[in-house]
Amino acid sequence: MSASTVDVKTDWRPVTAVAQPFKQNSANEVSKLLTKNHKAFHIFFNESIGMHRAYNENAGYQLPQKPTSVKQPSKDLSDAKTFQSHMGTNRMYSDFLRFFESHIDTHGWVKTCETYLFSGSEIAEAMLTRLGAGVLHPWIHLGFGIEFGLPAIVAEGLATSACHTDHFGNYLREAARIQKTRQQEGKTESLGLADLYEEIRKNEKIMSSRSGVLSRASGELAAIAGKYHVKEEEVEARMKELVNVDAFLTASMQNPPHLPKLDFFNIHSHNATIFHAAALRHFKAADVARLLEMQARVDMASFVGYGMSRTPKEHLDWMLSFAPQSYADKSWEQLYEMANAQPDDGHVSKALRALSHADTIAETQHLFPEPIPKSQILPLARVMMKSVARESSGVSAGPMWVRNAGSPGAWGGVPIYKEGKEAGLWERIRGRV
Repeated sequence: MSASTVDVKTDWRPVTAVAQPFKQNSANEVSKLLTKNHKAFHIFFNESIGMHRAYNENAGYQLPQKPTSVKQPSKDLSDAKTFQSHMGTNRMYSDFLRFFESHIDTHGWVKTCETYLFSGSEIAEAMLTRLGAGVLHPWIHLGFGIEFGLPAIVAEGLATSACHTDHFGNYLREAARIQKTRQQEGKTESLGLADLYEEIRKNEKIMSSRSGVLSRASGELAAIAGKYHVKEEEVEARMKELVNVDAFLTASMQNPPHLPKLDFFNIHSHNATIFHAAALRHFKAADVARLLEMQARVDMASFVGYGMSRTPKEHLDWMLSFAPQSYADKSWEQLYEMANAQPDDGHVSKALRALSHADTIAETQHLFPEPIPKSQILPLARVMMKSVARESSGVSAGPMWVRNAGSPGAWGGVPIYKEGKEAGLWERIRGRV
């Protein structure tokens, strides 16, 4: 399969799905649209930030693909110094894309990922830390390519990573250094993410730094992040843990007495957790362990930056207390149908799929603490779908999402719960009465 065209198969094996497999005509149409997007449009909306993909209806404001900046990108970028000198430059996206297309056509997408993410070279190390930049979009984009076995999408994801700045690099390298030192000192115990987040909550310097955490408390956060270590034999357990903990943290960023909403930025951490299971189908456990460490540590900085709840259990209970009666019998299949009908750009479907994945892999027995029991995951999904639903008038109860949920100003447009006969609900949840 060429890395310059997209060919979606009807026998694709998603990590989690409740829909029926693609019909051939559907696969053909998706392939046509994704190939057009791959060839015609630049992956960035503008020159400064890599965000979301757009298709036909957004063609008017997507950047067109630019001519390559070097004469023979597949050859010039094969030189390590040339490659590194152009990293972090958005205008080089077309060059990196052509380069990775050529490399994949020659070596296959699995070998290309191994070379440019997991080989331990300077370039691979720089590419791996950049996967977490841009609200994890390089990793999410690459993850879809891996999950569905689409070389062109893998090339886009790798090119996107190469073009992002190394926002988390110093922090991630310091956390890795601390982890290595701990191992040399014989501190090899596996610490759970839930416990590490409790340690973060108790560190006032980290918590008060918020969006400036990487400039004001990077060392303190790295010291905690460096305690997180994924052993090869624990990869599957760590994948389950990350899925559950990220769902918990995302759902718990609430602001009572405002009605429940999810944070648009935080859902990206939650949505990205699904792709580690896809990666394990193709890469060594040691390589997937590095992906898990990268995302878990990026998530720590991100959740702090957007205002992680200091009382997450109470805030999760607040969200679950709004389980809508009209959704009480909604199955995953019905929720998927609602998500597909939702007039948004796909974030609702991705968030719902990640919750569905959390439900699928939830078990009573687990190696590391998982703060959301299986019995709460489907009810949580129902509340999420209600929180983004449009009323019959076409108007939702406030914005679909909030942004920077830890900031009170983010909730200005979200209605306050009118308690009525449920007066004192938040106080009861907090155990005050």
